[in-house]
Amino acid sequence: MTHALRQATNYHRWLFEQICPYVGRKVLEVGAGSGNMTAHLAALAPVTALDVSATAIAFLRTRLAGVPNVSTLVADIGDEGAVQRLAGLGFDTIVTSNVLEHIADDARAIAHAHAVLAPRSGVALVIVPAMPSIYGTLDEAAGHVRRYGRRDLVAKFAAAGFRV
Repeated sequence: MTHALRQATNYHRWLFEQICPYVGRKVLEVGAGSGNMTAHLAALAPVTALDVSATAIAFLRTRLAGVPNVSTLVADIGDEGAVQRLAGLGFDTIVTSNVLEHIADDARAIAHAHAVLAPRSGVALVIVPAMPSIYGTLDEAAGHVRRYGRRDLVAKFAAAGFRV
């Protein structure tokens, strides 16, 4: 599925167009994977592409070797040590596209995203699959833990300290 999504260039461009007006001056992309969104973001601002997969980050580095403004980090947003390192780097934007649904403790990940942004009161730009009522075998095959309803997602971000 990851390989198929990598080739969905129109889809990734469209997603980027939805968030583009809100991207700030220094971006942390959580769950960058193979860099489908990273190259678009790097056209606007310096991006640190973070992912738990060393394989994905290695592919991203190769794929975007000629793209300026991209640095990479193999880390987990759920890890306290990673958050402490990231919090002092001055990010004003966090982007996560189709990632939170894969994280078992998404509330912790959201709280950590807030901690990274807190000194700058930045923005989190979040794309997730909607409609929990249609969660099914395709979601399971993709490694999704959940889908989101608007109320649940807003409540989780508000509980973490975000103004939604």
